[in-house]
Amino acid sequence: MTKSDRPLLRSAPALALSEMAGLTSESRLRWRSISAGRWTALVTLLLVAPLLATTLRFPLLVMEPGPAPDIADRSEILTPTFESSGSFHLTTVQIRRPGGSTLFEAMQAMFASDKFLVSRSAVYPPGGSDEQANQVQSAQMVQSEVSAAAVAFDALGIEYEQAGALVIDVLPGSPASEVLEPGDVITEVDGQPVTGIDELIEAIAQRSAGETLAVTLTRDGAVTNEQVRTVQSQEEPARTVMGVQISQHHRAPIDINFDAADIGGPSAGLMFALSIYDRLEEGDLTGGKKIAGTGTLDATDGSRTAVGGVGAVELKVRGAMQLGADVFVVPQDSVEKARSLAGSSMQVIGVSTFEEAIAALEAL
Repeated sequence: MTKSDRPLLRSAPALALSEMAGLTSESRLRWRSISAGRWTALVTLLLVAPLLATTLRFPLLVMEPGPAPDIADRSEILTPTFESSGSFHLTTVQIRRPGGSTLFEAMQAMFASDKFLVSRSAVYPPGGSDEQANQVQSAQMVQSEVSAAAVAFDALGIEYEQAGALVIDVLPGSPASEVLEPGDVITEVDGQPVTGIDELIEAIAQRSAGETLAVTLTRDGAVTNEQVRTVQSQEEPARTVMGVQISQHHRAPIDINFDAADIGGPSAGLMFALSIYDRLEEGDLTGGKKIAGTGTLDATDGSRTAVGGVGAVELKVRGAMQLGADVFVVPQDSVEKARSLAGSSMQVIGVSTFEEAIAALEAL
């Protein structure tokens, strides 16, 4: 290679690059300007996207297994009781963010086996506020406590009396929604005692839609009087209603103090009843085992109490497994699903009535 060749070798690559790219100095400046803008947008997206994914809320809720408290710690029976060698546990589910989930949390729930992703409207029905929805959940828990005590007393032959109609829910926008709240216990209508729901239904049926009832009720231990205007039933136009959902309230011969303020819903009834029965019955129903479960209660004909279905059974099974439960009691219509999830980790018992639950646990 000669000296004259060297300058050509040094300048050729630069010349070739310009010719191949077809770029003048001005066009190269424009290309660099556009490229810088794109890089800026990309970097901004990479920085902002995680922030949006973890802060922006969507009307989707992540539901997961909640705590499974020992019922004996959540209910005090004010009379001498028998000791149990084991324990009864109420399984629950919880909402991580009631206000709505972030995109990151929603995507996590979609691929997690121990989480459900549900629409917010499924938990907080439209037409009412979050506060009203929480009141309904609390009233349903009160109903399950009252029903549980009555069912346990029935099974033990302990007499009790009916003591009014418990308001479980109030129709949003109805006249009743302005004066009644979930958890109220109606004891009189137009000066006539109301000991049961049949008496309340009969008193309302005697009025025409639009007439006003004088209602005496108990709220948070205080007695108050209200005026409630009746309305026409949306399902049966010929029927007059108050616009409330009610359940039977009882006055127990044995005082029981429940502490379930942070838990709502109706599905605690079965486990509350089993725990009350066990502590008031001389035998030990637990057999030294840790027993978890779920199920509503519905007194059918006075001799048998049906165990009703519940939601989110899969999450409650996983909650029982996390607890290390030996036995899981579940409504009969959910037993196969529960067993498939539990495998050999714990024994799953399906029951249709409270009496079946007692017999099944005694057989253990």
